Amino acid sequence: MQYTYNTAISLLSEFLGFPEKQIIDLCKNGDKLYNETWKKMSPQNEEQRNSFYSMDAQIFGQIQWHFKTREGFKRRQNLSNLLSGKVLDYGCGIATQDIWAAQNNNVDIDLYDLPGKTKNFVSFVISRLELRNIRYIDSITSDRTYNIVVCTDVLEHLEDPCLALQDIKDSLKSTGTLLYRAPTDEKNPSLSHIQNGKNPEDWIKK
Repeated sequence: MQYTYNTAISLLSEFLGFPEKQIIDLCKNGDKLYNETWKKMSPQNEEQRNSFYSMDAQIFGQIQWHFKTREGFKRRQNLSNLLSGKVLDYGCGIATQDIWAAQNNNVDIDLYDLPGKTKNFVSFVISRLELRNIRYIDSITSDRTYNIVVCTDVLEHLEDPCLALQDIKDSLKSTGTLLYRAPTDEKNPSLSHIQNGKNPEDWIKK
């Protein structure tokens, strides 16, 4: 079973116990739901932000973005094609590119992200697709190193991006590659982009 939009909708419907039509509507309105939830919670610190990210609001928006927008789909597809060997996705979200790679590439993938609905959903998807070469890890340790570390659309959400990058640096093999994206220069950034206006290259250099 290939992981397509229809597969994602069907599995999310099964996971949440909602009719597929309701899931489709929630995904279509995912960005609006995401922003409305952020405004309602108005998180002021890392603990509150992590609580927000543990909710299901971002699942809907990410499914719509990854599968139903030209830019989002192409970006995830290109990223998936780059993955090989031992891979860590740091802050994987719904892990679309990782699931595609696990289905089609010679890879072994570790996922690292906050606990919550998104992580539970991705674990459910991995189980239902019977993938054996992808799983979550609970911590980043120095005895586990990777050919590739992925960190896309994560750093701009963090209070201390340099701390995350230190974990990533320690996880890369000496010949390893970091694939990252941190949109901090958008004219209309997401409300959750707390590092907007910063230069990610400054974090990388530290």
